[in-house]
Amino acid sequence: MKFRTVTIAVVVGVLARAAHGQCVGDCDGNGEVAINELIAGVNIALGSAPIDSCRSFDANGDGQVTINELIAGVTNALQDCREPLTPTPTPTANPMTVSSLDFLAGEGTGNCGDARDAGDAVLRDLSVGLIYVGGGASQAPPIATAQLRARFAVTECTGTACMLGPTSADQSTPLQCTDAGCPQGSPVPNTNPLPTCSATTWSAPAEGSVDLSDGTASVLLHSSAHTWLTTDREHPCPRCVAGTCDRGAQAGLACSSDDPDGLTNDCIPGGTDGSVDLGVLNLDVTLGTGAQSATTPDGAFCPGQDQTRPGLPGCFGLGNCRAINVAGVPAAGRFLPVGSSQPVTLVTLACVPPTGNVLIDSASDLPGPAVECLFGTITLNP
Repeated sequence: MKFRTVTIAVVVGVLARAAHGQCVGDCDGNGEVAINELIAGVNIALGSAPIDSCRSFDANGDGQVTINELIAGVTNALQDCREPLTPTPTPTANPMTVSSLDFLAGEGTGNCGDARDAGDAVLRDLSVGLIYVGGGASQAPPIATAQLRARFAVTECTGTACMLGPTSADQSTPLQCTDAGCPQGSPVPNTNPLPTCSATTWSAPAEGSVDLSDGTASVLLHSSAHTWLTTDREHPCPRCVAGTCDRGAQAGLACSSDDPDGLTNDCIPGGTDGSVDLGVLNLDVTLGTGAQSATTPDGAFCPGQDQTRPGLPGCFGLGNCRAINVAGVPAAGRFLPVGSSQPVTLVTLACVPPTGNVLIDSASDLPGPAVECLFGTITLNP
């Protein structure tokens, strides 16, 4: 009986400093260690009961119960060895006092990807700041990306991951709202092969996400692009000159512009300027900091591409194009602290359906792929 007395004395004496471990001593698996289970552990240690009578006392799996394992069992009896449930994070409207996100397009440099042939040879580098459109028979040159100056609402965050939504009504200059009907930058002129002017608006409220800790971002761009064929090759879009529109649907009416060329959504083609309305193209594309790619053995990247121009597949005027690769650039310095501005490159790889206008569809070889590489800065506002 001396060994039994010493054993119990040692157990009781070291309870105050015993560490909480696994659920040692819980013979029946109910998350608690009862008195009868402690007695079973002592009997196994003394050799008067088989190890199978309570395997949970054998914490290290050596087939016996030691003093340390008895101590762990007693500790669990006093502290309750059941693990507390980890609460599921719940979205909060403003955990880091972030109210909105601003994206201001800038002048990017370098490349964001490339177009390749079937042997993986690079046919063309794809430059930041440009939009490439069309199949292998496309005659449309790359055009400049829209100068997006958008403010998005931060609707909710879970940790550092935040969801984006639209802002409505006027925003502080030069920022624009991102709800349905809001402009997406200023009108975009194009002079080759024909002079055109496109004014783009949001066709639906903005959506997106941003992670403040890793600098990634994604925006679902709901675009409605209205295009006109114009008669002025030097200035395809009407301009705001001395506070009035120089021509177009609003000729002579008041306007304002912070664009160096006087471009503004106050002044669009129409009226008696001789322009031809080419209609509206609606597109939903995802611009993000991640990588996107498309590969096809026959060069038909988009539905219907091989039917419109049989034998003339490819991309961006390259008939032997078989692969397109693009990659965005996250914010290197993350988006923290809130209020700092970080450069990013957003990219998209999408399909453009036919517009229904024979002139545009023929010149751009539509349907066909499209790539946009948009450089800018993102600022999170408190």
